[in-house]
Amino acid sequence: MNMHVNQGAAVREACEAFLARHGRMPERDEVVGEFVAQGANRESVRSEVSRWRSAKRSAEGARGAANRDDDDASDYVALNVSADGRLLIPAKLREAMMLDGDGRVTASVVDGELRVISPLAAVRQVQKMAQKFKKPGESVVDEFLAERRAMWGEE
Repeated sequence: MNMHVNQGAAVREACEAFLARHGRMPERDEVVGEFVAQGANRESVRSEVSRWRSAKRSAEGARGAANRDDDDASDYVALNVSADGRLLIPAKLREAMMLDGDGRVTASVVDGELRVISPLAAVRQVQKMAQKFKKPGESVVDEFLAERRAMWGEE
């Protein structure tokens, strides 16, 4: 292979970024220009894009087959982690995660599984957990305000 390993990873990252931006796989020549401008061999870049496209189609095909057999498989999306540890999360997943503009998330690893959650999704989870402790007909806000009014001597 004529292409340097890091350059191959960069081409794959560019393809993932294109997919995230445009919602479709790039054609070979749609990502070649920037690499050729940096001195890369046009055919090597085109080959790397073709390999990425083939791998992506294979992953989608496998995911589609898995979805027919197992409903939980639909929650999984194949992603690539670059050599420097970067992970590109497609727009569709970012939207489902309720990410806001700053992109902050909290991550943990449980039994080898990376779990990433946005602040808004975490708040929603806590609200859902707290909901089971709420008594029917009870207003925590009204109780709090009544306590404050009593404390301030308003009642």
